[in-house]
Amino acid sequence: MTIPPSRAELAELFREDDRHQAEHRQFMASPEARARALLVRKSEPDHGLTYRTTNNAPLSVLAVDSGAFHEEPDPFDDAQLDVLASVINELRKEFEQHTKIHAVQTLGDHEQMIAQLTGKVDTLIALLGQKSGNVPMGTKRESDVIDLPSFIRRRNAA
Repeated sequence: MTIPPSRAELAELFREDDRHQAEHRQFMASPEARARALLVRKSEPDHGLTYRTTNNAPLSVLAVDSGAFHEEPDPFDDAQLDVLASVINELRKEFEQHTKIHAVQTLGDHEQMIAQLTGKVDTLIALLGQKSGNVPMGTKRESDVIDLPSFIRRRNAA
């Protein structure tokens, strides 16, 4: 269990800190001191550590014969390269055609769903219109009119 410092001890510590800060400000005020502080650094004790340096310099580029990379014969001759190019071109066309067909089918499916949803919305609007009284004037009957409940009626009806 530690005993907290007394007020007198704290006051003494604060006075000492203030004195050190004032000395430091006075020291740093002179330009020579600032320059010396930037150049001089206190060295740390060794503590038995071994310092090693590493060579991180980039490796020198070796002179390589440009013909060394082309010693192997080309795997395909001109006729084979032409055949490969035409096959790749045909595959690309087939892929584009397949993509267009899929897009048209998806668009058709979406149009069909939109038509179904539009019909359902129209049906709901017709049903809600009849319930809320938004029915054309000629089709309304007196049997459709109802009185308000007693708690909604006006109290001072004349």
